Amino acid sequence: MMGEISEAVNHATSELQQTLISQISSSLDQVTQKLQVRIDRVRENNETLIEEVRRRQEEFHSEMRSTVSSLRHSQSSIQGELGGFGSNNGGNELGGRGSSVGGSGFQGNHRNKEKEKDEGDPSGGSSNHHGGSPSLFSNSGHKSVSWGSKSDSGSTSLSGWSRSTMNNPSSQVSPKSASSIIPTAKPIDSSHLVDEKWSKSAAGEAEAVAAVSCSGHGRAYLDGIIAGDGTPVCECNACFTGLDCSESVPDCVLDADSGNPIYLEPFWMKHAAKTAIVVSGWHRMGYEYEDGSLISKELRSEIFKLHDIVKNVNTTDRYIIFGAGSTQLLGAAVHNLSLKSSQPAKVVASVPYYPVYKSQTELLDSTKYKFTGDASFQNTSDSSTNFIEFVTSPNNPDGQLKKAVIEGSNKIHDLAYYWPHYSPIVAPVDEDIAIFTLSKLTGHAGSRFGWALIRDKDLYERMVKYMDLNTYGVSRETQLRALKLLNHVNKGEGHDLFEFGYGTMKQRWELLSKTLEASKRFSVQHLSSQYCTFLDKHRTPSPAFAWIKCEQEEEEECSKVVLGEAKVIGRAGSLFGAGNDYVRISLTDSQDHFNRLLNHVEKLVSQEKIRSGTRLHFKNTENQTWHANYQGMGLDQDIEGSFDGSSVATVAAT
Repeated sequence: MMGEISEAVNHATSELQQTLISQISSSLDQVTQKLQVRIDRVRENNETLIEEVRRRQEEFHSEMRSTVSSLRHSQSSIQGELGGFGSNNGGNELGGRGSSVGGSGFQGNHRNKEKEKDEGDPSGGSSNHHGGSPSLFSNSGHKSVSWGSKSDSGSTSLSGWSRSTMNNPSSQVSPKSASSIIPTAKPIDSSHLVDEKWSKSAAGEAEAVAAVSCSGHGRAYLDGIIAGDGTPVCECNACFTGLDCSESVPDCVLDADSGNPIYLEPFWMKHAAKTAIVVSGWHRMGYEYEDGSLISKELRSEIFKLHDIVKNVNTTDRYIIFGAGSTQLLGAAVHNLSLKSSQPAKVVASVPYYPVYKSQTELLDSTKYKFTGDASFQNTSDSSTNFIEFVTSPNNPDGQLKKAVIEGSNKIHDLAYYWPHYSPIVAPVDEDIAIFTLSKLTGHAGSRFGWALIRDKDLYERMVKYMDLNTYGVSRETQLRALKLLNHVNKGEGHDLFEFGYGTMKQRWELLSKTLEASKRFSVQHLSSQYCTFLDKHRTPSPAFAWIKCEQEEEEECSKVVLGEAKVIGRAGSLFGAGNDYVRISLTDSQDHFNRLLNHVEKLVSQEKIRSGTRLHFKNTENQTWHANYQGMGLDQDIEGSFDGSSVATVAAT
């Protein structure tokens, strides 16, 4: 009989203890996530609070030890009152708190795909290791509660300063008695924390400005001009004016010189909620990120992910550098490649080339390198000559896919337009230096963000040093914006953005090229269809620019002809190393801009048809008079004349 009582006591005691432990764990688990969110929010800028949290953790653990000790005492008392029968279950031992936070293992900006597979780290960047502590309750056969994330084995996250409560109807311990056993954590003073609603005002300002319609022909901006009544002033699209941009400007001169990628604006407006950011006044005020680097590891990861989706460049075993657009990176690459030789390097590019290659090189006026022009006309007999060759593919201005001309040259591949908006993706580019820019990918030219993928470690380190001394990295706000944009693009595997971009540019190219095909006075570049691996079909390029040629010999300066007769400002062919019989016209601006551009070009071609539409044919007969009605070029009048026998006609309007 006494044996049965003893067994029942032991069983009841064990169940009571298990119930208490389970309820403690459950309560702690409920508040852990809320407290963890809070500690994450203040971790970076509130070291004082972190120390307070840790102190409270130690106090809590101390109180928990006392609680378990009380449970043991209660168990012994019950056993003593029932005859002193002891328990053979073994006590539960409360372990101390141990948190192992590993240091930042910064590995630079190098990508090794094989290593990523082994380590499970797609970013290839630094990592913080948060180790678990000894379990709070350690005993075989009992549930363990450990400091760390909840695991499949039943481990539950624990915050050391949480307020624990038990309110389980099935419990054998009443809520009242439970409150006397479980310690209550002291409230943390949060008077110095940021108001959680601080972003509402900023978001309201942005939404108010975005709501200004400007008649659909302009845009208001937060950093734009503010009227006297406090309302933002509209900035109108080309050839529109007025306070609300509702007035069309007749016969306006259209600027098509710039490559402003405003055509992508409607895409981002459609995805406004998913791509907006609110930047706090204290966002990353320091020079570097926490690991001492100047680049966002998350942004780096998104860039590599996007390249893997599009397959336009090989990223395996590549280092990455961020720059203020591609222009800064081009300069950094030229400077450091020129150091390979004691003689001044020759900077070259095949005609027609992007004008910045020449203008930037000449502006810097370095003794280490000189721009020497067309790569196709260089003397390559001297093997000691250090050639630095720009390879722009697709090319600016003509959209052709290009390859290097000089064998053995130090090549810089400018791949700004090698995206599905503009070109078939025929194969991944696998070169030593590949440079990209956000402006042509997402249209955010004003953010000034670009990146370079570098194969050689020494070159990478020299370029990093150059960038450090030049601007000491790219602004944190720019990187944050780029991260938000690319994250959205990657979620759709690029299809939303590229389908919109390709569809828009394809339609514009087809409309403009078809218009110019009807002309004998002007011609435009021919682009061949190729298989695109991203779209999985054959497609023709949809270039950002029309490379127009004036075919008549007397029209030596095509840009002046287009400006004079079509009222369109283009960029002269001589700036690209070509003849002035060429002019580059941009197709990437707003829809208003393109509609007006197409209208101007159509008028230019139609005038050509009128000019050549009326022909007067005469026989060379002495003293023969004639009479005709001429219609064309805005004239509608009778004209008559006579031959004087020497094939000279005298014409007079009547």
